[in-house]
Amino acid sequence: MTASRNNRGIAHENGAIESAHGYIRSALRDALRRRGSAAFDDLAGYRRFVDELVGRKNCRNAARIDAERPHLRKLPARGVAGRLLTPLTACDPLLAGVAA
Repeated sequence: MTASRNNRGIAHENGAIESAHGYIRSALRDALRRRGSAAFDDLAGYRRFVDELVGRKNCRNAARIDAERPHLRKLPARGVAGRLLTPLTACDPLLAGVAA
């Protein structure tokens, strides 16, 4: 297997990643609509909401995740080609328009 760099937003290169991201965004948008509001008292409340949603979605894959977990290694401090790994936050532009 040869490592390669994919170009962000190019569907034929990032299909598996982009698809899962799209599904979780749609699920989050639907959950916020069912809730009736995208307003939360604080960031911690929003994070709990997202964690519960993602947890329910991941429940289907729990057995496969558990089987892979022992083989995972710690992520490097720096990403591929020197890019820093940064956590996704509720204020990230990738979540912009989720409540739309």
